[in-house]
Amino acid sequence: MAKKQHSTTVIVSQGDVAGIGWEILLRLLEHKNTYFKTNELAWLKKLVIVGDLFLPDEKRVKKIFDIREAPDDAKEIQQILLTKKSTKPLFLLQQSGKSYQPGSPSSSLALRSYQAFQRAIKYVLALENSSLLTLPVSKEYISKAGVFFSGHTEILAAATKQDVYMCLYHPKLSVVPLTNHIPLSRVAKKILEINYEALTQALFFFKELTATKKKFAITGLNPHAGEDGLVGNEESFLRTKVELLHKHGLSIDGPLPADGVFSVQARGAYSLIVTCYHDQGLVPFKALFGLKGINITLNLPFLRVSPDHGTAYSLAGKGMADPTGVLMSLKFAFTKGTLWRNLYSSQ
Repeated sequence: MAKKQHSTTVIVSQGDVAGIGWEILLRLLEHKNTYFKTNELAWLKKLVIVGDLFLPDEKRVKKIFDIREAPDDAKEIQQILLTKKSTKPLFLLQQSGKSYQPGSPSSSLALRSYQAFQRAIKYVLALENSSLLTLPVSKEYISKAGVFFSGHTEILAAATKQDVYMCLYHPKLSVVPLTNHIPLSRVAKKILEINYEALTQALFFFKELTATKKKFAITGLNPHAGEDGLVGNEESFLRTKVELLHKHGLSIDGPLPADGVFSVQARGAYSLIVTCYHDQGLVPFKALFGLKGINITLNLPFLRVSPDHGTAYSLAGKGMADPTGVLMSLKFAFTKGTLWRNLYSSQ
């Protein structure tokens, strides 16, 4: 099984070129011998970028990539990969000829990033052994372009008709928020509506994917996990769901006070913590692991990964952006993509 895990094709949606994701990817590929081990360089033959060729990048892109027109039929990609003689990564071109300024976002650039993402979804759904890496986009500017967009995770859920869960992954500790990009005022009601069977599936999948031996935990919604009803009673509902997970054979503690479970004394006992809302989990996760964490989406039929950072327009074009998140995402996609597909198909 392990020998086959590197055979996946990794489809990358270009992201917002005015941000840091695209410039980081170009830097990684230009200096591939610095960032990839010798045995990892062969992966790049099966790296496929979906996006646009902008004038400021034209020379670099032509040097780094084997450029082809983005096909309407996704199955043509497999044929291109099988027959192309070049060992360069593949760039599937949607449009060319336009310009941009790093750090200067616009609704038109954001719309192009959204369209690249939509095409990348189409490709990864059609290609049997493929994974998806999404570079950062701007929800604000995509919305300004007239497209309702609450995030990659939500679009992927709709495209696959799955109840999915965001997972911020690090080998030492991962986080799964029950609710993602919704107002805090809606969280208490939303956790009552969660599909806990889908959550169970996601947690067992994570356990198999990572081969973890450690327990999981779930936080309470309220301070001190409700103080037995003195500070709220949502924990009584969560407790019934923990009991359900126990009946399914999952070792999970909780609901536990969120301020304590992430402490240095407590977190070592767990490989994953389920939190009630986005910031309850992502704030401590990012404080602990910085850019070494990555974002994966559980319950998808394919692996989707992204760096755990945004467009960071203020850093774009200055050569200051840390490449760690994009690099870790690439390596995770190549090493876990086939395993992910196999585990999902065996469920």
